[in-house]
Amino acid sequence: MLEMTGGTEGPKEAFGRLYKAGVRTLVSMHLSEEHLKKAKEANLNVVIAGHISSDTLGLNLLLDNIEKSAREEFGVVACSGFTRVRRG
Repeated sequence: MLEMTGGTEGPKEAFGRLYKAGVRTLVSMHLSEEHLKKAKEANLNVVIAGHISSDTLGLNLLLDNIEKSAREEFGVVACSGFTRVRRG
């Protein structure tokens, strides 16, 4: 299982709980050295994806779901580093 994080890092105590819940990989915009150490101690894999790539992934997943349930067609204007990638 994968968890995508953004914004603040959250509590360091969460890493052990995430592992117990089945999460094995975190994709994050950033982690402090202290948070990274705690994630490693909890046997979690960590991918630091950076801000724009994380935003792009999250927005594309959100837009995929919106398009599936939309009653009418709508347009998306990709700008400011965002690239729209449609999947199945």
